[in-house]
Amino acid sequence: MIAELVTSVSGPRIADLAETLSFIQLDAQAEHEPAEWTMLQYARLSGLPFWCVTYGDGGPRIEAASGDGLALIPNAQASVFREADGPRVVPLESGLTFYSLPLPPRHGTSCVALGWVRLRPDRRPDDLVLAAVAAGWTKRRVDEWLREQPFASPELVQRLLEATWAQVNSETRERQLRDELVNVGEEIEQTYEEITLLHSLTGNLELTRSPDEVAEMCLSRVRELTGAEGAAIWMEDHLGNFRLLTNGELPLDERGLARLCQRCDRRDWSRPFVKNRLAGTPLEREIPNLRNFVLCSIGDPGQQFGWLIHCNAPREFGSVQASLLQSIARILGTHMRNRELFQQNEDLVMSFVRSMVSTIDAKDAYTRGHSERVALVAKCLSEEMGLPADEIEDIQLSGLLHDIGKVGVDDRILRKESRLDDDEFEQIKKHPEIGCHILAGLSNLERVLPGVRNHHESFNGGGYPDRLQGTAIPLMARIISVADSYDAMASDRPYRVGMPLERIETIFRENIGPQWDPQVLAAYFAARVKIRKHWSAHRPADLQPLSSNSAIGRSRYFSQRGTVEDYTAASDLAASIHS
Repeated sequence: MIAELVTSVSGPRIADLAETLSFIQLDAQAEHEPAEWTMLQYARLSGLPFWCVTYGDGGPRIEAASGDGLALIPNAQASVFREADGPRVVPLESGLTFYSLPLPPRHGTSCVALGWVRLRPDRRPDDLVLAAVAAGWTKRRVDEWLREQPFASPELVQRLLEATWAQVNSETRERQLRDELVNVGEEIEQTYEEITLLHSLTGNLELTRSPDEVAEMCLSRVRELTGAEGAAIWMEDHLGNFRLLTNGELPLDERGLARLCQRCDRRDWSRPFVKNRLAGTPLEREIPNLRNFVLCSIGDPGQQFGWLIHCNAPREFGSVQASLLQSIARILGTHMRNRELFQQNEDLVMSFVRSMVSTIDAKDAYTRGHSERVALVAKCLSEEMGLPADEIEDIQLSGLLHDIGKVGVDDRILRKESRLDDDEFEQIKKHPEIGCHILAGLSNLERVLPGVRNHHESFNGGGYPDRLQGTAIPLMARIISVADSYDAMASDRPYRVGMPLERIETIFRENIGPQWDPQVLAAYFAARVKIRKHWSAHRPADLQPLSSNSAIGRSRYFSQRGTVEDYTAASDLAASIHS
C-alpha cells in the first residue's frame, strides 16, 4: 500500500520534497506548559490545526499538537516562522499553505505554533503523500483523513490568524491582569496584617508593660507574616542580664545566637542584615541547620538592647520581610529606651519622696519611720482588697507622703512637750492641705494627692479638711486612714507604750462606720497576720521617754478627748496620735 502512495508522486519529486519538508513524528508524552496551552488556545479560537514546534540546536522538534494528523515543517521557511513576532502565512506551490503564531519559550528555547491547510479540497498535494509514506499510513487512511481536513485560501487563513492573535493577546492580558490583581490582593492582605500588627504593638507600649510582654506579642504574629520556621528576641536589661525568647523551630541556641551576633558586630545596623543561600559557607558549617536569616539590632549603636532574628524561611527573605522586622526592632528599642528613662524618672521621684520623708523624720523625731510603716500596712490592705498593681503602688507612695505637710507646721508645735492648746492643734490639722499644696505642682505625684489630703477624714463625715463622708472619701485615703491609725496605736512613744494588738482590734471593731470604712477594716482582719508580721519587722526602735511633767501633760490632754482619740490622733500631735 505504501507503494501505491509513492507511485502517485514522481521519483524526482520525492527528492525535492525531502529537501523542502521535514516529516516529524509527534511525541504524545509532551508535558503541558504555557507554550502548549497557548497553542491549544490558537486551535480552539481559529479552528485550524497547530503543532507546538521548538527550534533548538538539533533542528525543529514537535513537542505537542492540537489533534492527530501528519506533522509537516517546511525547512526552507524555518527562519521565517521562527523569527516572526505575529501571524505569518506562507503558501507553497504544492497546494499547501503553512502558517504560524508565536508561542512563549519552552525550556528556554524559541517556540512557535505551526500548522498547514490545503488550498483546495480536490488537490492531493505530493507533500502529504510523502508525509503519509514516512508515517506508514495506508492509502485508504490517507483518503479518509483528507476528506476531514480543512482547506482555505491564504487570505482567509491570514484573517483567521489575525483575529486569533488579537483574541489570545486579549485573553492573555486579561489573565495577566487577573494574576496581578490576585498578587496585589495578597500584597494588600499582607500589608494589612503588618499594619494591624504594628498598630496593635504600638497600642500596647504602656511604660508599665515589660519588654518581655511586648516581645512575646511580636514573636508568633511576626513569624506568621515572614514565613520563618523560627524566630527569637535576645535582650539585655540594664543590669546586664540576658533573656532569650523564642518561637517555632530555632536552629541555634543562645550561645549560637551570641556567636552569630558577634560575627556581625561591625555591621551598619541602621539597616537589617539579610543573608540568603548559606549552603557551602563557613557560617553554614558552623550552624549546620541555618539556611537563611534576617538579623536586626534592637536599639541603636549608642544604646543597644539586643537582637531580633528570623530564620529558615521556605523562600528567600526579601526587602518586605526585612523592613517589617526592622520596624519591629525599632519599636522594641524605643520601648526599652523609654522604659529606662521612665525608671530613671521613677527612681528620681522616689529619691525625692524619701528625702522629704527624711525631712519629716528630722522635724518630728518621735514619729521616725511612721510613714514607711503606714505605706507598708497600706500596701498589705490594698493587696488583700485585690486592687490593681498600679493602684497599690500609688497607695503605697501616698502612704509615704501622707504627712509631708508637716514641713509647713511650726517645729515648736511638733516638738512641744507640754499640752497643745486649741490654736496649736488647729495648726497641726492643716498639714493635709499643706501637703497637698506642696505636691500639687509635681505632675508625677498627682495620683497620690487624694491620700495625702483626705487621710484624716472620718467615715461618718466628722474628719477634716473637707468633712467628706462614706464612699465620697477616696478609697486611697480610707486605706491610709486605717494604716495610719494602726501604726499610731501600735507604736511605742516616749510618753506611752504601744497598745496591744487585742486592744487595737477592739477599737477597730467598735468604730467600724463612725471612724473607718467597713470594707477596709474587713481587709485588715483578713490580712491581720501578714500585716502584723511585716509591721513587726519594721517597728521603731525604743525612744527616750519624755519628762514626767511632759508625760502628765500629754495624758491630761488625751484624757479630755477619749479613749479612741488617745491613740488615733497620733499623727496630728507631736505624740503622733491620729485625731
